[in-house]
Amino acid sequence: MNQSINTEELIREKATGPGSFILEAPAGSGKTSILTKRFLSLLLQVKKPTEIIALTFTNKAAQEMKNRIRSALKNSQNDGILNKIIHKIKRHAEKLNWDQNFEDQLRIMTIDKLALQVINQAPILDNAGLNYQTDENPDEIYMQAINESLNQSNVASAILDYVENDQRKLNAQLINILKKRDQWLTDLTFYVGKDLEEIKGEYIKYANQEQEQICSKIKDELSEDIINDIQLIMQSISPEIKKIDFQFWLAFSNLVLTKEGSFRKQFDKRHGITNDEAGKQLKIKIADLLLKLSNKNNILYQLNKVNYCNNFINFLPLLPDLILLLIDINQRLMTLFTKLRTFDFSQIILNASRVLEQSNLALILDEKITHILVDEFQDTNYAQLKFIELLTQNFAGDPEKTFFAVGDPMQSIYRFRKAEVEIFKKIQLQQRLGDLHVSPLQLKTNFRSNQKIIEWLNTNICHLFPATDNIELGSIAFNASIVGRNEDMGTGIKPHAIIIDSDNNDTIYQTEAIYVAKLLQTVKQKNPAYKIAVLTRSRSHLNELITTIKRDFKDLPIQAIEINSIKNNQTFEDIYMLTKALFNFDDKIAWMALLRSPIIGLKNRELALIFENNHHLNTWSILNDNNLLKTLNEQSAKRLHKLIIIIKNNIDLRGRVSQSYFIESIWRQLNGDKAMINFEDMHVVDNFLNLVDQSSHNLLSIDFTRLEKLIDETYISDIDSHPNPIQFLTIQKSKGLEYDAVIIPNMNKTTVNEPHSLFLMDKKLISMINMTDEPNLYDYHRYKEKERLRNEYSRLLYVAITRAKHECHLITSMSKDKIDSPSPCNEGSFASLLWPSINKDLVEIKPNSQQNPYNEFIPKLRRLKDHFFEGNLKTNNEIYDGQHEVYINQSFSNLEIEIGIILHKILELIVKKQLFIDNLSKNSLNYFEDYFTYYRFSKDDTSYAIEQIKIAIHKLKTTQDGQWITNQFEDDLSEMKYSIDDLGQSISLIPDRTFIENNVRWIVDYKFTKNSDLEKIALSYRSQLEGYKKIFEHDRNINLAIYFINHGRLVTLN
Repeated sequence: MNQSINTEELIREKATGPGSFILEAPAGSGKTSILTKRFLSLLLQVKKPTEIIALTFTNKAAQEMKNRIRSALKNSQNDGILNKIIHKIKRHAEKLNWDQNFEDQLRIMTIDKLALQVINQAPILDNAGLNYQTDENPDEIYMQAINESLNQSNVASAILDYVENDQRKLNAQLINILKKRDQWLTDLTFYVGKDLEEIKGEYIKYANQEQEQICSKIKDELSEDIINDIQLIMQSISPEIKKIDFQFWLAFSNLVLTKEGSFRKQFDKRHGITNDEAGKQLKIKIADLLLKLSNKNNILYQLNKVNYCNNFINFLPLLPDLILLLIDINQRLMTLFTKLRTFDFSQIILNASRVLEQSNLALILDEKITHILVDEFQDTNYAQLKFIELLTQNFAGDPEKTFFAVGDPMQSIYRFRKAEVEIFKKIQLQQRLGDLHVSPLQLKTNFRSNQKIIEWLNTNICHLFPATDNIELGSIAFNASIVGRNEDMGTGIKPHAIIIDSDNNDTIYQTEAIYVAKLLQTVKQKNPAYKIAVLTRSRSHLNELITTIKRDFKDLPIQAIEINSIKNNQTFEDIYMLTKALFNFDDKIAWMALLRSPIIGLKNRELALIFENNHHLNTWSILNDNNLLKTLNEQSAKRLHKLIIIIKNNIDLRGRVSQSYFIESIWRQLNGDKAMINFEDMHVVDNFLNLVDQSSHNLLSIDFTRLEKLIDETYISDIDSHPNPIQFLTIQKSKGLEYDAVIIPNMNKTTVNEPHSLFLMDKKLISMINMTDEPNLYDYHRYKEKERLRNEYSRLLYVAITRAKHECHLITSMSKDKIDSPSPCNEGSFASLLWPSINKDLVEIKPNSQQNPYNEFIPKLRRLKDHFFEGNLKTNNEIYDGQHEVYINQSFSNLEIEIGIILHKILELIVKKQLFIDNLSKNSLNYFEDYFTYYRFSKDDTSYAIEQIKIAIHKLKTTQDGQWITNQFEDDLSEMKYSIDDLGQSISLIPDRTFIENNVRWIVDYKFTKNSDLEKIALSYRSQLEGYKKIFEHDRNINLAIYFINHGRLVTLN
């Protein structure tokens, strides 16, 4: 082992030296550390730090890399060699007069962000994207383009006829296709200039190639003796088949396999075998042969799937119409994007590639670019690959320019984002990126997991991977890891195969949830300092477990990361019903839900009194009937009266202030924040109001169709104040993280298959959805896609297990009735992949009859107490802006408050989404001018406000403190609401921002002021920030600071 590690040290040294490389490295090998060290080494070779670009695929990964490099440059490291490099960098920077804070100017970003920068700095093409907004949910624009095309295109009727005139289904399919158009749009040129006969010839050629490929694969896997035995058997049964070709292998497959793909156990006349002595001998030969073929049924089963390639005639005549329709929809989409000055993420990459085809990166950015690094390269899709190739188009032949990519094909788990693991393997094999030569390097040492985990993986997981790569199907050979550390703490891998005496799925899942909760208690009690994670394939797989813990194991601190749908939250339901009611007085369902909610708290009999005889009136008319309050009891009348008065006081503001301010103001005046079950639900309110802003195209209305779609796609986190809660997250979310202990429950659960697409594409050939019972090319393409996904499931399981440092528990539960069946696990589950390795120690558990099923757990109904509705209410002219803790008069005369609110929002957007400051200012200044004009500020006031906003944005770019404050740090939260107990009273606190840098907690408030004595002003806010400090009093060291937005100054108060 030591010799292997020493060899790898040479590889690591080479990876940080001159040349272009593609580095393959397993989980726990320190990939990001190598990339960081290479980046730092390259700083010694460049004249400007901006000559280096490092790319990742997520904002989180980009920020982590940026933090690593910034931390390395600012702080002493344990690595002596690295310290020497950093010392040289500082001398190099001083010699070349680099900015004192050059580390804040480093180009470390997502690939989408670089593409956006290319577009905005080089509007070579008309409508390429200068000053455009990025729409993260453009389904409405897709739908508009689709409707226009279906209604006006001459070819749409033929496609509608093909899908049996199901336009609703067709619309949904076309939306999903448009989201992925960067994957197929350029391939449509393959069909340009070809007539139907030429296209047919291409399909026949494709079928022949697929058949030849499977035949070649079978011959490679079978020995010559076995092939001879098969040939003798087939000559006895089908003497007319003489040539060993596709038809030969297909006939043999049909002979020995059932429809399900398993080997037959019996043969008779139906299979061409007689009942005489010759037939008997033939059966013996077949039985002997099948023993030799015991693990080859899968490849034989593929033959029937490949045979579907020959059936494409039913959709072939429609291909020209389909292609014309797709081109027409795309053109209409581009027109809409131009009209609306927006685009989606697919268009960012497409447009950026078009720009780079006409220029090069250095000219566009007006800076020399000499080095490009890409992290997690296994997650690249083909559109991104083209973009990366264009980025490096002038690198070949220039020894000063290098490309470096690092990744692990065994951790490629983002196929749902069209990531293609074959890209990594092809570049590795061909040693080329476009025209640029790249040398392949490989590491094998895992420094994260202990010896028990690595040995278990090498012994058991390896069987889920093929012996050799099958790049076309995304099937990657297993690379065994080497143990990198001698420490042997922890239990390693522990399978838990739970057998439950029940055939009811709810009972099985709930019983498993209790088992896992007890296991978590045991692990937590044994090692309180352990970082523990519960990982699953799907959010829904955690429903029973989280509910069980909240109900019966409240001592377990949990933090569920974007697991729960926002729709399942009571606070969301309350404010959502309030919103629907405020914007539609005819929506009786919303009004009844609001009146029944904890905010108002009317009872069912009172709702009946209000609505039973007033079906012809809208709700507002009903509630304003003077006789209505007389029919209710005193307390109910007070509750209803308060609602009516508050709405009357504020309804005129609808359309005059932003929708989110309007809604939150009324919600707070109704004491919605006091009606919450948990104060942590304030982040749910913030999330919802953000969705409202995204769905408000103007001040007059909310697009509720868009809002409901956004709600469907929004998941929230359960936040626990415990310093070390158990983390609950999906496996994809855990990528790049590590934990002392990992629990993987529900391994016998499966995920829902993707809906059928209108068409699939393989090697540029399109197959349209099969509307018949007879399998065709579409079914073959779908089979290949399922195989790619199945191969990814193996990698997903590998990723989950390799998050563990000391121990990993694999939990599988099933009915006792299924344990003796040939396939006891659900097909497609993790358990089905690992069953031979995890079924050795079965644990039989009887379900606890005292427990109610998790879906019967309903919290008690709550409502605000009567004292909240006491006192006289009068109409007034104020609306409360809870987010910024100020009262704003309807006339909005307080200009500085408005400027401060806008600058708060700008900073929040820049930090959360890591937006380009230049792009934000270009896109937003016109809007801000309209904003102040709309609220009737004078021309001079508006000019002053715009000037102050420009100054503040400029300070963010040019001052040391401004550049620092726009970075994203660990545990970075903006305007998060907290509740603390102060002398028995619950107090809510909302710091503008809090984060961790270098193990120090920062609490920062943003202030706007014309005063220049910033230290004095900062001191006046000390008591406020000291109050915020109480939130984190058990946390690490804390720094308090005020950032003066329009001065670009950070003043600390420690």
